[in-house]
Amino acid sequence: MNKKTQKQEQHIEILEKSQQLKFRMPTEIRISKHNALYQASIQLEELDYTKLYRAYSGIRKSQIEPRVLFKVLVCAYMKGVYSSRKIEELCRENLVFRWLLEDQKTPDHCTIARFRGNRNLQEAFEDLFFQYVKKLENKGYDIDNIIQSLFRRACLSYLLFGNLGVYGERFCASGGI
Repeated sequence: MNKKTQKQEQHIEILEKSQQLKFRMPTEIRISKHNALYQASIQLEELDYTKLYRAYSGIRKSQIEPRVLFKVLVCAYMKGVYSSRKIEELCRENLVFRWLLEDQKTPDHCTIARFRGNRNLQEAFEDLFFQYVKKLENKGYDIDNIIQSLFRRACLSYLLFGNLGVYGERFCASGGI
């Protein structure tokens, strides 16, 4: 058997009972290390999610891990997408967002809206956003652009923060909305 035949046989399986062919397709998603959302995901992984998990423990669970859903929200906000339905669409159709989901089920718009609108999680969200902004500030990133993309949603709806803190107040005061 030559190499080409062996390679083809790795992707074909014959189901004994039904005599049907089953084709295996590689489904691994590879994202460039230079992609901004890839970089954001790596940086978000370094945050301390203890407060989020503690606050989330008393809430009705969805099928998606809160850390992953938080990363999806931050990356959507970075792309300028704030609508729950649009975020759901990104998760279904955009390869980078599929990769961010880490093989978890795509959240529907209700799950996204309930997650970010839950008052019990507000302090945890605030803590994570501030950790992230501080981490980027320490790495020398242009913090004003980051604040603008991350806090626009908070300034418009106050869903994410009861108290906008130093960064959010600076953004809102500068007329960033």
